[in-house]
Amino acid sequence: SGIGGIGAIGLFLNALEEENMINILAEPNLTAVSGEQAGFLAGGEFPVPVGRDQVGNLVIEFREFGVSLNFKPVVMSDKRISLQMNTEVSSLDFDNAITLADTQVPGLSVRRADTTVEIPSGGSLMIAGLLQSEAVEGMAGLPGIRKTPVLGDLVSSKNFQRDETELVVIVTSYLVEPHADENKAAEVPAEQQRPLAASFAANMRRTFGLEEDDELFAKSGAFGYLLD
Repeated sequence: SGIGGIGAIGLFLNALEEENMINILAEPNLTAVSGEQAGFLAGGEFPVPVGRDQVGNLVIEFREFGVSLNFKPVVMSDKRISLQMNTEVSSLDFDNAITLADTQVPGLSVRRADTTVEIPSGGSLMIAGLLQSEAVEGMAGLPGIRKTPVLGDLVSSKNFQRDETELVVIVTSYLVEPHADENKAAEVPAEQQRPLAASFAANMRRTFGLEEDDELFAKSGAFGYLLD
């Protein structure tokens, strides 16, 4: 089973990204055997102190952040796909950082979704509603006059900015059958096959100006075919 491109939907999303209306974080293409898990991460790792060893040295573990996708497909009898999916988008949050062993450890801003669905091969799944809001408030004005009653309200201005983003995950699952008849390599007719030894020998004779009776090899034998 494979997860990847979304055809016409992908063209529409690319058009929106060109207009700066959306931002595509990642477009992974993953393949997994039925019943086995596959995963993807586009991001990084950051160090986190977790304790000290017996001699007092600091013990560090690395935690992942970024865009991750893990899925486990199970192919059903009617060629439908049961898909268990876990997706997460995380970023470092230094506003909620803490200090451990004289090391600043940032927090994580995380948006995560887990689901299990059953879809047909070629069907798409969309997960939305993962909202993130930020409010930024600022005050502008002259420092002295701004604190004056009544007059201060007239000469100062209050700016309020609200940023809201929504994470949308779109997954298209395909059932891949590498041994299906339409995926088999075309057979080459016998008349289009020439013994590789004969072709190689003819080229050697032409290169070195040898006659047909001159021996090229200590031992002769077929070692393959050249396909026209």
